[in-house]
Amino acid sequence: MIMEELKLVSNDCRSRMDEILNASWKVFKWQFVNKAFVNGITSEASFQFHFASIIKSIGDMYVSPKEMFYVDIETKWNNKKIDITCGFCESGEKQPLYNCAIELKFKRKRDSKGTFSADRIFKMYRDIDYLERETGVKGNDKDSCYSEGRFYLITDNSSYKNSEVESEGPVFGLKDGGTTSTQPFRAENESMQLTKAYPIVWDERKSIGKSLSDKWYFLEIAVAGVTK
Repeated sequence: MIMEELKLVSNDCRSRMDEILNASWKVFKWQFVNKAFVNGITSEASFQFHFASIIKSIGDMYVSPKEMFYVDIETKWNNKKIDITCGFCESGEKQPLYNCAIELKFKRKRDSKGTFSADRIFKMYRDIDYLERETGVKGNDKDSCYSEGRFYLITDNSSYKNSEVESEGPVFGLKDGGTTSTQPFRAENESMQLTKAYPIVWDERKSIGKSLSDKWYFLEIAVAGVTK
């Protein structure tokens, strides 16, 4: 009997990064809704630290003997800081072979006082806009230095998954089953415009707790960088 060939991990950094982030997000969501090891996640900062820890643990399993996998938080880029950065590099080298910029948002209903506005959606779009700049998707940013980007949002406010707001005519939002808009978006005395339309697929989960209405909504948007 011929043994079935063992399916090995890909040598391609992009494929391995995809597996690492997919597995990390799956593990994080499972721990979060089951309150396993993550009872203290009540803010964006605690989300950032715990998610980065999971990415590092899983990423270390995907390196070859001559590679290392790194994870940093609050990485400086131009005049801002990126929530999480991670990537592969050769042992002893600083230049990444492949890397990813990650932006996070953690929004609780009780923190918003029941209000919802275009400014809140603008902040989400602005993070995605930053990822397009950081990965060279916009094509005009000399400082782009990341192979890909990911945007993650956690909220217990269902208004986000049904959101549609107007900004000088065009409609913007994160409506489940739709896509992000590529029209100019103006709010908070700022303006921005996404280069691409990204699919919006929410994952709704019931959290273990006293309240039967304790539901959380998870969103991931991937920004594929420009191959250099």
